[in-house]
Amino acid sequence: MPPSPGHTVNATYRQVHQIGGDNPPSPGSRQRRGRNEAILLHHRIGVLVCEYKDICRELKRRRALHWLSQAEVQGHMARGTREACLRLPRTSGKVRRMPNRTMPLRDLKWFTPAIQKVQAEHRARVAALHEGTGRARLVAITGPMFGRCHGLGGNNDIDMLKDPDAWLDDVLSDMARQATLLADRRTFCPPAIEPDALGTHYLDAIFGANVFFKEGQVWSEPLDCELTALAPPDLASNRVFQASLELARRAVRAAREKLLVTTPVLSCPINIGINLFGERLLAAFIERPAAVSHALRVITDLILACCRSFQEIIPVATRRTTVACNRYAPPGHGFIDGCATQLISARHYREFVAPLDNEILSAKGQRGGMIHLCGSCVQHIPAWRDMEPLRSVQLNDRATDDLEHYARGLRPNQVLYVSPTEATPVPRILSLTRGRRIVLQCPMPERW
Repeated sequence: MPPSPGHTVNATYRQVHQIGGDNPPSPGSRQRRGRNEAILLHHRIGVLVCEYKDICRELKRRRALHWLSQAEVQGHMARGTREACLRLPRTSGKVRRMPNRTMPLRDLKWFTPAIQKVQAEHRARVAALHEGTGRARLVAITGPMFGRCHGLGGNNDIDMLKDPDAWLDDVLSDMARQATLLADRRTFCPPAIEPDALGTHYLDAIFGANVFFKEGQVWSEPLDCELTALAPPDLASNRVFQASLELARRAVRAAREKLLVTTPVLSCPINIGINLFGERLLAAFIERPAAVSHALRVITDLILACCRSFQEIIPVATRRTTVACNRYAPPGHGFIDGCATQLISARHYREFVAPLDNEILSAKGQRGGMIHLCGSCVQHIPAWRDMEPLRSVQLNDRATDDLEHYARGLRPNQVLYVSPTEATPVPRILSLTRGRRIVLQCPMPERW
């Protein structure tokens, strides 16, 4: 496996002491030169790590376009790490990490007028694509989820709910370091602050499930209660919910009406139902349909309550739903996760789940929205074609490989967001969609 940027930094510090020579300078010399040298080295390390990240991103882009094999990508990344270490300046003795004082964060001076102009152009193109106005153009959206600690990434080194300011500083620092991505005129990289506390298990925690980080993922344990015993949580006293509202307030202040702020992962009724009850929920579709209806109704009411609460905090112009870094949609668009829909039949989806998904996307304050799919869900295409508030469908992994079915079966005005796969690379995506309204979730191809 290629080393991570974190491993690169550690390797860099180790290499510093190996290239300093056999005759270290005297303590007096270190004291005189120490601070200036430390600042220089910290700057060099930051530059090299940013370069390494840029190299990794470009290699992965080329891999997605099938210009390189996976083995070639890993080889290039490993060589890049070794070369970065050798390019460091000589140093005298141990250098401690210095804080980065080179870039103001909260004043957003790094979010320059030139970047804002490019961002406005990209947003206008996405809006025109959704509205079907003007000449149809291919849109490409992809960018990092800024900051190193995210529930969806399984990293909780900075707990965003317990230390929101430290988490926001980390996000803004990362965004400032990668500001050149925001100025790309071809590929849209949305500047989003994404407080995805506990990832896909955020609502599980509000319902009282045991949610924890382990092995680079977020996990939750099913509830012991019966489906019919699931009760609405008291949001006024729920610590997870109240902490996430406070995080959203601080994110809005930090965004200064320039950056986007997303809601947590509010998922969808069936996903959360399976998180809370596991296979018991699936069996109940056949054995106890009334119990399924009760549980899904309670979950839907919580999702709607969360939507209303975050709508009151985050202005509609800057509010987006989770993973806006490559699922950006126009203001007011809602979002539901359809991952677990692959586990149920078309009949059960239409009877139990589709009315609730429709209710979420058409709720007050929503202007329709998007569904995320990552599995084999083609049995539900007729239901999604008939779902009027469903304005876009996002496909990745296994769902991308069924692109031909979605391109034929959905309404012409439903936008497709597509993440390329090995079986369905960009050329095949463009061939299958034939000018349909489409968003590529990868860098813009060179010839476009």
